[in-house]
Amino acid sequence: MAHYTKGQIERHTLEDLAHSVVSHGHGSVRSKLASLHHALLGQPAAKGLDAGLLDLFRKAVKESGSKVCALEQSPQQLIYNLYNVVALAELRGYALMQFSWMILKQYEKGNFTREAELLQAKTELRSAEKAAAASEAMKTASRFVWRCDPKQHVENETYVQLTELLQGYVQNEVDLNPKASCGENCAYYTYAKVHGCYHNQYCSKQRKCAGRVFDCQFVDSDSWICPSEQPSRRYDYIEFENGRVLGRPGHCSRGTTKVDSWWRWLFWHCSYCFCTCDDDGPNSDRYFSLRPSLANVSAGYAVIGMRFVKLKRVVHVQIRQARVGPRGVVEAASAEWLPLEAFDVAATAPGRDYHKMDYEQRAMDLDDLTAPPGYVLTGVRFRRIGTHLNPEILATPMDMAAGTLNADASLWIGNDNTDAAVDEPRTGVPLTLPDVPTRSVALSEPDSQHDQFVTFTHTDVSKDAAQTTVPFLDAQPVAPEPPALLSGAGIYHKGRRGYGGFVGLRLITYDFSDLLGANRTDAPLN
Repeated sequence: MAHYTKGQIERHTLEDLAHSVVSHGHGSVRSKLASLHHALLGQPAAKGLDAGLLDLFRKAVKESGSKVCALEQSPQQLIYNLYNVVALAELRGYALMQFSWMILKQYEKGNFTREAELLQAKTELRSAEKAAAASEAMKTASRFVWRCDPKQHVENETYVQLTELLQGYVQNEVDLNPKASCGENCAYYTYAKVHGCYHNQYCSKQRKCAGRVFDCQFVDSDSWICPSEQPSRRYDYIEFENGRVLGRPGHCSRGTTKVDSWWRWLFWHCSYCFCTCDDDGPNSDRYFSLRPSLANVSAGYAVIGMRFVKLKRVVHVQIRQARVGPRGVVEAASAEWLPLEAFDVAATAPGRDYHKMDYEQRAMDLDDLTAPPGYVLTGVRFRRIGTHLNPEILATPMDMAAGTLNADASLWIGNDNTDAAVDEPRTGVPLTLPDVPTRSVALSEPDSQHDQFVTFTHTDVSKDAAQTTVPFLDAQPVAPEPPALLSGAGIYHKGRRGYGGFVGLRLITYDFSDLLGANRTDAPLN
């Protein structure tokens, strides 16, 4: 591109530029603006591939349903940003054409007053049409932002998991009662604890379940057990003499151990049972922080992103904040992830600082929480409702014109409904024979709705020997790009049938149709 200084541009050059801008030719600014307008809105009565970009995008999103996750922004935000780009191009083109007629008038090539008036009227009409079309498209566009599965799962980067919440556990019935008797069967022990280690048999070769034992069952008398090298697993697989295998058989790096039930006095069979262990020992990560994550509202910051993080065995929701300005503009340069305050569960209080999951308290409520109109998202936290972990958001009113937040008027918003409610109780998301979610070759899809809950459990006995706690937690950052105001957040479940899936965070962008109404360019351009 050539650069000129004052006095170097010839009159002919300016005249040529002005003529090319206002020309009716195919490459002129006038024709480009008309083409841009038709590309966005389509031709009158256009159908199919001749429809405008807004209609095509709206149809594509509608056909995709809730599966749109690769945009890094909500569909409504994308429409709003597209509209702003086109509207700005229209205004720049209008200014350039008016400037060109001023040049031609200066060089006595004509008066061009009527042309300027017609251009103003045409620009105002097109601006109004674009604003109306964008507003209509935004009314039905989703405001959710969530993350697709990554190309490769990496623990503590793309996901975090609870460990040993409930886990498959092999124990002989002789150790499940204080009398060391074998007078019952495995199914009798629906609730028990380990009382000893009879004659230092297999129990002496594995980690003891120091908590509670549930739901024991008899599979077969004799088996070969492959102990796992992974600290969060007890077994890689168990192969029974009758041919049944629990888990994925393969090379056993630590070597298998033969485990045989036995008879006592010919009358009592001392059977090895396959049970569920609930032990909150040092290998079990089962804690959720109840401390709120809050943006610095007093300094003009709002929440623009979230993610799950596990620190010292505790799962936190970390927030990303940024300063907000007039008309809802987010100052991207101020965006930052707020550092988390890690704490030790042994030095803090359950029910106040953290929630500990166990056999009876392992449900998480799945809700989409939205702030009232005029409020933006400024915080998030978990609370306990009965035995459920329940999310809440903090909403703060914002003066859009001034870009200021009223911290004193902030309010916490949640959904108090429970699965025990008489009218429209919460419903659970079923996890059918769940395998480890990272083993799925298909991408996860959302399969939960607002006002549901998911219960953390162990993987399927046959597929994984019940060794893994599912669902996992999607730890990918959820933040619109470019940064945008938010009016809510939600927790949902995504997965595939036969897998445990993931609990994920999703964000709800501010209703940009309100901002569109405030920023419309169909006002007179004089």
